[in-house]
Amino acid sequence: MAETNTKKKSSRSASLEFMRFFAAIFMALIHFTQFCYPDSGYSLTHTVYFVEMFFMISGYFMMKSICTASDKAKLPAAHDAFFYTLKKASAIWGCYISAALLTFAIRQFLKADFSLAQCFLELFHGKWEFLMLQMAGFNYNPQFGIDYLVIPGWFLSSMFIALVPCYYLARRFERDYSGVVAPISAMVIYCYIIQTYGSIDVGNQFLGGLMLGVIRAFAGISLGTFVYHISERLTDKNGWTVGRNRYWNIFNVLSFLTVFVSVFLNFDIISPPDLMFYLIPVAIIIISADLDRGVVSRWLNSHFVKSSLYLGGLSMYVFIFHTIPLLLWQEFVHLDNVYISGILYLAATVLLSALFQKLQQSLSKKRAPR
Repeated sequence: MAETNTKKKSSRSASLEFMRFFAAIFMALIHFTQFCYPDSGYSLTHTVYFVEMFFMISGYFMMKSICTASDKAKLPAAHDAFFYTLKKASAIWGCYISAALLTFAIRQFLKADFSLAQCFLELFHGKWEFLMLQMAGFNYNPQFGIDYLVIPGWFLSSMFIALVPCYYLARRFERDYSGVVAPISAMVIYCYIIQTYGSIDVGNQFLGGLMLGVIRAFAGISLGTFVYHISERLTDKNGWTVGRNRYWNIFNVLSFLTVFVSVFLNFDIISPPDLMFYLIPVAIIIISADLDRGVVSRWLNSHFVKSSLYLGGLSMYVFIFHTIPLLLWQEFVHLDNVYISGILYLAATVLLSALFQKLQQSLSKKRAPR
């Protein structure tokens, strides 16, 4: 029985894992078009809401683990929020530091005026980035040279810092936080960011001594806990989702079409503030995936399950390691066709990510006690 429940749980998360990989791929493409083809006329900056998708998924599963735990005593207490976050961060720190050090070495190699003294100075300057604390605001400009060593490092840093208060509130207040505090705080934060900066795509700016990237992460994680709250309210005591299937199918199909089609269309008719609209279909996709509702989510949950779970596990490696092929592409590859170049770049990124994932798994097996 336990094995059957585990398989069911895994199959239900297949579509969500696929979306994680899809989001990671297009986050890599955003940076690729931004740095390698800035004048091509093709930009993916309107897909910045994929960052919010990662925040929301993180908050969703944090809240779900708290609310569905069979033994609450085994969960970290509210006052242990820092250690809960530290444990989460340490799980990927090895992968992150490998990407940061390799990127640092490549940048030093590509420099025309390399000097050992400057190398050590830059290495020391990057201490907060190596510790994934660059969004804590210890440096006014915590960038490494011209930008971050690991481009998405700000996302991880801001997410882990924001997880501390989010976990404390979720563990301490549970339903009051997910059902009341979370949606209101997310709405207030996003409205402030949009009204002040014209877009949710903020990070390095300061607000009251705290980087906006952390505040944005807090809003996204809180929104994810609210999405879980909605999902829980849509399920009755027998585990059946409330609502007719045809409505789920309509909303599910429209949500996937909105997300998928938008990344392939290069348009300027949607203003940056309107990107907030995309959080609605993202929320529907997350709920549909976990509840196994909607024709697209059900199909993804029942087909290519192993492949989707593998790609989902690969998504973090793609997210972290895509900076390395990007640097090499900028320096050595000069293809005029942005589409062919993008496909080749993604293939190189996925291959590199798969190699590092395999290497980390092999090292973990060797360290495991026999």
